Amino acid sequence: MDRKSFIAHLKDIIDWILIGLLVLGFLIMYGVARADNFNVYIFGIGLALTAVPALTLWLRYRRDFKGADSRSPQKMGRLKKSGERIEVDLHACEVLSTNWTSGGIRYNDQRIQMLNALGGDPELNVRPVNHNISRIIYKTKFNGINMEFINGPIAKDEHTLKMLLEHQGKTVIYVDRNEPNHYFFDLDFLED
Repeated sequence: MDRKSFIAHLKDIIDWILIGLLVLGFLIMYGVARADNFNVYIFGIGLALTAVPALTLWLRYRRDFKGADSRSPQKMGRLKKSGERIEVDLHACEVLSTNWTSGGIRYNDQRIQMLNALGGDPELNVRPVNHNISRIIYKTKFNGINMEFINGPIAKDEHTLKMLLEHQGKTVIYVDRNEPNHYFFDLDFLED
């Protein structure tokens, strides 16, 4: 296991520990609130076990997605006009993708749902819905610093996105000269 994957696994483990502490804090607060005699000190411990992991997770994810394209159209327009242009070869970009399937209700009529369940096949009531989220990562040097530019989430699967990138070939990233973490990854061609 290389160092990057080890650090990624370690961050995942820390996230799960923080989520566990968050749940434990909620359970302690709930138990104290439901008890016959309210103990302020134990409630404070539960509050701390809830607040500290929540704040830590919020700050971490805010930092991780700080450079994403979640800006207003005015800021993106300003970056296009005054920002420094970086030509991007889309063949050199890395595509990260995740997909999952969730169940949606197939029949709104409860009688049909009941008959399917009584007939021994309740899975007929569930319609599988596939979801795909992808991100594009471009690594380059900007002003002598190794930078990693990550676009916002794209609702396309990995193969479709790679095909569209292959077809487009090149695009541009507009970077704020004073604050390199503020950028706009121009992927307007994906919306067509």
